[in-house]
Amino acid sequence: MEKIFGRKLLSEKKDDNSSRTASGYKITQDDIKKVNLYNKGLNKMSEEKFEDAVRCFDLSLRIDPFFVDALIKKGYSHFHLKQYSLAISIFDQVLDMDINNPEVWNLKGLVYYKSKNYEKAIECCEKAIDFNPNNSMAWYNYACYLTLAGRATKG
Repeated sequence: MEKIFGRKLLSEKKDDNSSRTASGYKITQDDIKKVNLYNKGLNKMSEEKFEDAVRCFDLSLRIDPFFVDALIKKGYSHFHLKQYSLAISIFDQVLDMDINNPEVWNLKGLVYYKSKNYEKAIECCEKAIDFNPNNSMAWYNYACYLTLAGRATKG
């Protein structure tokens, strides 16, 4: 065993397709491919090529179906393509893996807002705020949705 930065690592023979980080996690070629595809999808999103972005995220998810970041961005791309029901189903898939994810709750609320379902949008924002009370975007969206639903109070 070796100690690197106070952490124990098992000495193993390295193969050409992987390496170890200081935490001992083995990085594989598949990890590199999925992250490269994810980054390519992000670039396509920045170019507003959302269909291409979805394809990149799908390829990344073929490598790792539980790659939460790729699922979130895929759902957000579908949102931009006005495929709201598909975006909701993808966000629900992420919430099945991580029910406490405030970013996903906020994005799900955004989809409900665009669908003019303000009550569900408000519920989603409330959950996002419950999980992270410091999420300023969730608070902002919450105030907007309350106003649109006619539930804002004069202060």
